[in-house]
Amino acid sequence: MTAEQTPGGDRKIEIDDPSVEVLVVGAGHVYGEKIKPALSKMASLSKCVLVDPDPAVFTEETDSRTLIGSYKDLEINLPPEFASKVAALILTPDKLEPIATLSKKGITKFIVEKPIASNTKEADLLELLVKEKGLKVEAIDHYLPKIVPLMMLLGKVKPDDPKWDWVEQPDNPSGVLQELCGSLDKMIGPIEGVVVNIVEGGKFGQDLLTRGYLRNDPVKGGMLLDLATHAFTPLLAAGIIDPQNLRINNAQRYIILENRCDLVKADIGRPEDHATVQMSIQLGSMTIPFLLEVGKTFDDGGLWNIVLRGSRGTAHVGLRTGDCTTVCPNEGKPILLKLKKEDPYVRVFENARRTFAGESDGNLGASLQAIRIIDKIKEISGR
Repeated sequence: MTAEQTPGGDRKIEIDDPSVEVLVVGAGHVYGEKIKPALSKMASLSKCVLVDPDPAVFTEETDSRTLIGSYKDLEINLPPEFASKVAALILTPDKLEPIATLSKKGITKFIVEKPIASNTKEADLLELLVKEKGLKVEAIDHYLPKIVPLMMLLGKVKPDDPKWDWVEQPDNPSGVLQELCGSLDKMIGPIEGVVVNIVEGGKFGQDLLTRGYLRNDPVKGGMLLDLATHAFTPLLAAGIIDPQNLRINNAQRYIILENRCDLVKADIGRPEDHATVQMSIQLGSMTIPFLLEVGKTFDDGGLWNIVLRGSRGTAHVGLRTGDCTTVCPNEGKPILLKLKKEDPYVRVFENARRTFAGESDGNLGASLQAIRIIDKIKEISGR
């Protein structure tokens, strides 16, 4: 890897080391706090190159695998058989432009931090680019591993799926009983209502003060893009909702006032600190309520859960790392499932490897659908 100043003043950077497998674009706080620890656990740091135009973001990465510059100026001087192995990890606020630019340089595999797009227009352009270029794209959503127990109960993850081994059943030391696969309807009956709460307080609430774009950028800011993706993408992947069976009835967006307590409605075009959405889901012959609340709070603690109320019981999916999935039928013994202790970002990268190997369809479709739903919510909230 090299980085040098050209006579015209531009900074030329290149990758010419065939051992490189991961190109990290954007080395800010997401990389340092979330991505780097996961890559370290997977013994992949030695195969990474970091690219960022801001030298201030590099604290420990000062060796030859740190390239200070823009991905736009990056030259990839590798034989095709090596270039095809490189996966670009996109952590910048803009997603579409880096993917489009790097795809022209021979990169075909991408792992992309959420939100994968800012609006429907970007989602449509990215979907078209993926089809035209034959790209493989996996969205980073560390909430998706957290719903694997639910996916098992719905029959979406079967015993021969590698993800089955991610989960443990505390009252059965030999592993999750295979008979639980697809058993949710039998235990709690048809789903009659869905509630999702993702309200982040404590240190997460301080993001409103430290991540300025969340409150100031009308395109990339707001809690619907930041947090509702964590609600819709898992439910889309689980098959509980889809764009055809979902109706948005009402949506309200709020900002938190300077006293850090009171909420007032957000003006059109202003990013929201908090949002509530009332929806309906058509499931077979039934229309059931779906309530969503997302946002930040300056209170301590927070709320992270999905609740599925059935006609004969309730399933609760904890969305905070370490939480359990519990099924409480009105009659019979409760079931508790729990992800084995592992960094959820490690699970994200394991899923990406399967997608790139053609062993999984990946999560791109659900992630793009989530963006389109969020766009409709914003439109309805402005009426």
